[in-house]
Amino acid sequence: MIEFSDFCRGRIARLAYEFPLPHKNLRRGRVTLGGSIGLILLFASPVFAQATSQSGAASSPPTAKPAASAPVIKKVAVADRWTYEKRDEISGEVKGTFTQVVTDISPKEISVRVKSLGKPGVGFLTYDHSWNLISNGHWRVSPNDGTGVKLPLSIGKRWRFHSNQVLAGKNVYLRSVGTSKVVARTTLTTQAGTFDTYEIDTSFTTRNSNDPTKHFSFLMKTWYAPSIDHWVKRERTMRFQGQLRQHYSLELVEYEQGE
Repeated sequence: MIEFSDFCRGRIARLAYEFPLPHKNLRRGRVTLGGSIGLILLFASPVFAQATSQSGAASSPPTAKPAASAPVIKKVAVADRWTYEKRDEISGEVKGTFTQVVTDISPKEISVRVKSLGKPGVGFLTYDHSWNLISNGHWRVSPNDGTGVKLPLSIGKRWRFHSNQVLAGKNVYLRSVGTSKVVARTTLTTQAGTFDTYEIDTSFTTRNSNDPTKHFSFLMKTWYAPSIDHWVKRERTMRFQGQLRQHYSLELVEYEQGE
């Protein structure tokens, strides 16, 4: 048995896409590791922020695009900044706003600082150049979490992934297995503008290596825009043992190009 607070501390750097607060049903006393794993992963993760934000205008529904030549992919640069609004799709409440800023780029990795607006502290994430999460400062993922993109993208392209996660200083090991598929090219409009995107469906399951019977199942939809080399919107549902626990979305509200 592991105190859930251990997982909360282990996730402080994962504010970019995942979940800042544990599910209410999982915060009552002690829980098994299997009952906590879904709050550590990322959906690309990533990661949802825990800030109180102002509600913005809703995005327009995605519009399907006919087949076209492959778009030019913008090369990521230091100081690139994406600002997202997080929404609870079950209650309809806006839960916060956060920024991701690229702080460093190496031949194999991209370092990102994450800040929840209106909240103290920052988090740090490490991705590969396909936006698969490698580390959040507490959890190390090998080879990566698999929730990025696999370029070049085209409608119908499919790929599989698997990963192992290790919590630093703890005897905690998780394993995830999943698949992603490009299902459409769409035009999506948000407060940040109008973007041509690839719509990618991802599903994966995460299990506690010490108790494989406990598992979380995830469904994620990503609208990735080559013009900003990032996602314009993401939606994710999480189920524990088949029961819906969370359904959140992230939507781009501002984008600033760096160097």
